[in-house]
Amino acid sequence: MNVRNESLVEIYVTLFVLLLDIAVQAIRLAYEILRNQTNTPEYVIAAQIRSRSPEMLEAARSLERRERQMMLMSIAKFKTEYDVQDYILQREADIAEAKRLREHWRNKLRRAIDPAQIAEYKQKRDKCTEFLTRLRLQKDTAQTILNDIPHVRRLLEAEQNVQRGTDPYEVANGYKMKDARNEIQRGAR
Repeated sequence: MNVRNESLVEIYVTLFVLLLDIAVQAIRLAYEILRNQTNTPEYVIAAQIRSRSPEMLEAARSLERRERQMMLMSIAKFKTEYDVQDYILQREADIAEAKRLREHWRNKLRRAIDPAQIAEYKQKRDKCTEFLTRLRLQKDTAQTILNDIPHVRRLLEAEQNVQRGTDPYEVANGYKMKDARNEIQRGAR
């Protein structure tokens, strides 16, 4: 995969798969370490794996963020950065319209006297608020996609360099990532 020429969807799918693979490997490693150290039942180990460390919480937040981005990308069918920018502009227009409509129902609610009308206007106002919340979340998620594009490309390029054996850090220092991974795995056993 050439990161510079691929579509956003392909880039994010690749990153998401890599992150998911790393998370699964970390959980498996933690499970194996805990199982080898104790004779603890599996359900207790599963409860212990739910880490509260800042690093694991950050990794979980990052994974959730990528998941939201992937869901939006699959729904909106983004192909380029310009599609994302157009989507953000459309969401801003939708947000303005939803705010206007919600204000309309608030004004009607202020003037309403009949309890049935009050209940109806409250329901319509609340539906506008719920819709507005969804629109804002979609817009924010699309904005994170735009903000993350350069970072995601760098990550994937670095991963490709490591897989090809052309990582500048490894070449300069005579260090091979595969050798280090093998050493770590041997040490964990």
